[in-house]
Order: sequence, then C-alpha cells, then structure tokens
Amino acid sequence: MVRPVAHFSFLLFIFLCFFFMLFQAENVFAKKIILQVDGLSCPLCSFGLESKLKRKEGIKNVKIILSEGKVIVEASNDIDSNDLKKIVEDSGFSLRKLIEVEENEKDEK
Repeated sequence: MVRPVAHFSFLLFIFLCFFFMLFQAENVFAKKIILQVDGLSCPLCSFGLESKLKRKEGIKNVKIILSEGKVIVEASNDIDSNDLKKIVEDSGFSLRKLIEVEENEKDEK
C-alpha cells in the first residue's frame, strides 16, 4: 500500500515542476520592441506588415497603432532587430526608429 505522505509529496513535486515550466515559458518572451515606421497609413497595408511579423519565429504579439505610425512587438530575447528591420522594409515601409525595452524596464515605468 502507498503511504499517503509519499503520494502527497509526489503530487507536490509534479505540481511544482509544472509551475516552474509554466513560469519559464512566460519569461521567454521578455522583450518589447517599439518600431517607428514611416508610411503606415492604410489598415490593409498595416495588416500585411502585422501578418509578416507574426510569422517570424520568436514573436509573440504585434500591435499596430496607425495614428502614431508605431508597431509594438513582444518577442523572445533572442530575436534579432535586423530581422525586424528587414521585414518592415520588405513590406514597403521604412523604419525610422527601433527601441528595445527589456521586461524589467517595463515594470519600473
């Protein structure tokens, strides 16, 4: 017969492992990149840029603010900003400015 204490310890161990893996997965996407893009005026064109950015491995979320010409990208720490610049330019836009914000900097603001 299995002792209840041993069974509980095993379940607690499994729960803690699962929680740790979940926490680690959330922290993979720890970088926010703000792109100032010239030429963003049409919703259809911006949708094309958004789709291309979302297809890039390592990008979790893309938000476009047309009125400001701003693209906000949530990405993994290993994403290369040159790849983002290339996607923007290949989509027919020009990148005016790129700002990388680390996760701990977002929490302070």
